[in-house]
Amino acid sequence: MTTKNIARAREIMDYASLGSDRTFPHPLVRNLSYTENVQRIAEALEAFWLVDAIASHQSAVTRKLDVLDMRDFQVWYLRPPLAEGDSWDLEAWSDSPDDPAARMLAQQSIPYSDFPVEMTSSDHSDAFRLYVENGVLMLPPER
Repeated sequence: MTTKNIARAREIMDYASLGSDRTFPHPLVRNLSYTENVQRIAEALEAFWLVDAIASHQSAVTRKLDVLDMRDFQVWYLRPPLAEGDSWDLEAWSDSPDDPAARMLAQQSIPYSDFPVEMTSSDHSDAFRLYVENGVLMLPPER
């Protein structure tokens, strides 16, 4: 991962609030598509694996959300390792984990990732976030 790729990804995040002109259907999961900005982030950070990981959980997450009658919204967090040698964590929630009514929908440990920790937050303590709303994977500013 180069500094240029990270700078490009940050630029995409800065302009994501302008929205996307189109969505792309996920090639393996019919009920999921993703925005043009997610496509650009995945290209810049070589992180199509993240899109695929979220897609791979959709049938299980949808079953859990059906029970909650909240099928239309998911918050996905990619959390960096707390210490060297720890795994990254990918989590799906029905809302912000700070909300007492929120429920964890899926969790996956990722032993190794070249995802840039710089994309999580300035102090690396926060997660990289994505939303799934009405079957569309998007960046937070696009919501």
